Amino acid sequence: MSLERTFNNDSRTARFVVIENGSIDAWNGIPPALLSSTLGAMVDYVRAEDRVPVLTGPSNVAQFPGSFLPVLGAAGRAQFEVEVKKLAVDKHVAFADWGSVEFEGAADVPDGIHPRTAYSERLALRLAETLDMLAPECAP
Repeated sequence: MSLERTFNNDSRTARFVVIENGSIDAWNGIPPALLSSTLGAMVDYVRAEDRVPVLTGPSNVAQFPGSFLPVLGAAGRAQFEVEVKKLAVDKHVAFADWGSVEFEGAADVPDGIHPRTAYSERLALRLAETLDMLAPECAP
């Protein structure tokens, strides 16, 4: 939740503000409701700036022996995903749903967390598809 401490002080000029924040907090056991509340405040602030918020939700992670992922990792991510999906519905925010992007486990995240190029590209494509729905005039 370190980003939320300075979020309201940052200068933004873009039409869309993509928020992918809180995954590490979720893995570290911050209560999902607190994460949702923080993201909700960020969404409200983006709207107050007359910009369009977009939530990605957390990307997938993989727990396996020797992975960098904390023990709470996958469970914390799943709890956070439930909260951010509910927030997107409740606040009528575009949601890229990174959790539903094709995921091949440890092959996509060899340390448990950080995606290889192919998975990063699939996540970026999902975000681009979400933005295209919001701005069809920009779609290819």
